Amino acid sequence: MSFLIDHQLWGLNPFGYHLTSVLFHLANGTMLFFLARFLLGGILPSFFAGLLFLLHPVAVPAVGYLSGRADPMAVLGILASCLSWWNFRQPERPNRIGWYLFSLGSVAFAWFSKESGLVLPLLLLGLDGAHPSGGRRLRRGERWAPYLPMALMAIAYFKLRQGLGFAGPQPSLEGLGRWLTIPSMLLSYLRIYFLPLDLHMERRIPWLSAPDLLNFWGPLLALAALGWLLFRFRKERGVLFGAGWFFLAWLPISGLFVLLDPNMADHWLYLPGIGLCLAMGGILAQAVKAPNPRPILALAGAFALALAGISLHRQWVWSDPLRLYAESLRYPPESAMVHNNLGNLLLKQGRPKEALTHYERALALKPDYAEAHNNLAAAYERMGELKKAQTGFERALSLDPANTQAAFNQINLDLEQGRLDEARSLLERIQPRTHKDRVQQRLIEAQILIRQEKSLEAERQLRALLEAHPREAEALNLLGISLRRQGKGRLAIPVLKESIDLAPHQAAPWVNLGNAYRDLGEREEAIRCYRKALELDASHPQAASALKELLSR
Repeated sequence: MSFLIDHQLWGLNPFGYHLTSVLFHLANGTMLFFLARFLLGGILPSFFAGLLFLLHPVAVPAVGYLSGRADPMAVLGILASCLSWWNFRQPERPNRIGWYLFSLGSVAFAWFSKESGLVLPLLLLGLDGAHPSGGRRLRRGERWAPYLPMALMAIAYFKLRQGLGFAGPQPSLEGLGRWLTIPSMLLSYLRIYFLPLDLHMERRIPWLSAPDLLNFWGPLLALAALGWLLFRFRKERGVLFGAGWFFLAWLPISGLFVLLDPNMADHWLYLPGIGLCLAMGGILAQAVKAPNPRPILALAGAFALALAGISLHRQWVWSDPLRLYAESLRYPPESAMVHNNLGNLLLKQGRPKEALTHYERALALKPDYAEAHNNLAAAYERMGELKKAQTGFERALSLDPANTQAAFNQINLDLEQGRLDEARSLLERIQPRTHKDRVQQRLIEAQILIRQEKSLEAERQLRALLEAHPREAEALNLLGISLRRQGKGRLAIPVLKESIDLAPHQAAPWVNLGNAYRDLGEREEAIRCYRKALELDASHPQAASALKELLSR
């Protein structure tokens, strides 16, 4: 929904989308400051807690990478609910019912933003334990009754998810290794937050088969020492609440109840890190009471500046996907997913031979990786090795029969080789899972009509599709082809230009635009289009052959 609003405001300008994500993050930091004021009291420790959250580099993927926006949105709902709940629990606060209703609305916002928001009721229970009712002890009914509507909302939420088919990963308590790995993983997350010097895209900690000194007893002793430190600050409610917040928010990403792959990622600390910021603010609140707090304040300021510097570097890394994936591969263990994603990026840049190397490595690490088999086949197809491409698509579909992208790629390969009957037969067997799949089906039906020399019928189908989806770039590209096939080159040109405006990095519309200019005898314009296509995809065979033919005249 937020992306839909962004699209209405900014169109396809990425600046606006990034601005929205940054505003979410700033709003979260501001609300954390006010929550810290309730818990810690002083302005300086509260400001420090909010500042650490805003500057910490684990936030870079969640804020700087658009697909990570669900984290800031869920945290927005969580913090808004906590602040409203605190005001609701104040006995002398006016409009307490309004605060309560706003808190419930924020709960729904958090839940529908990301599943991590489901820990919110537990956080509110912890907030009640921090005595937001002005120190007055709540009666049993007064304490628990406000949670009843939340429980009904939770039932409705899970029923809705089930009805929409979003079952999600299934909980599992099996596997002693996951429980033995708790100390090592928990200590690793704490180390990442307090000493973020080796941040990278994803991490894997091997599950232990038996307790050992390095990975179990050592981390367990370190956590015990941290527990002793926490006990020393037991009277500081901000520290205790912050520690509880961290642990509760960490549980969903711990891998204990739901098996995750990878089992660690730096940006998963976006929500749990709030608890650590509150705890550090609480420690600072105690430290500044010392006779000479200047060294402590200087250390806190230096830590904040260091975080800012690391965040700037992480933003530089995340700003370039090629740089990001290359950096991730420097850290063990190797990731099949990262190799696959890097291959996709190289293939999109028209570098299929380099992409091939990464797909092969991904499959060496994970032989049953259906997506990598599909992408490897696409690379072979781009290189003209059609038999290997055919084998790859078939392998991907055998591993994952519901992989619609592999099926569509197989159909496109059949069309390329003139096997129209095979293409139509496979198309009829596809069970589309998403709206995008249904659109893709209609696009391939139009392609088949064009190859059957039924361009007029294809034009009608594509125009009907464009009425519902006027910004579908591939539909415009195919409409341009069908118009050119009917001898309507002048009409095809503006349609193809519109397709290019919507998908400026796609080579195919430039090739088709070049073909339209060539048919009309506009040689220089055709050459310019073919050259542009080759800039976008240096291995595009049609662009290369068409350009060679025109230059040889």
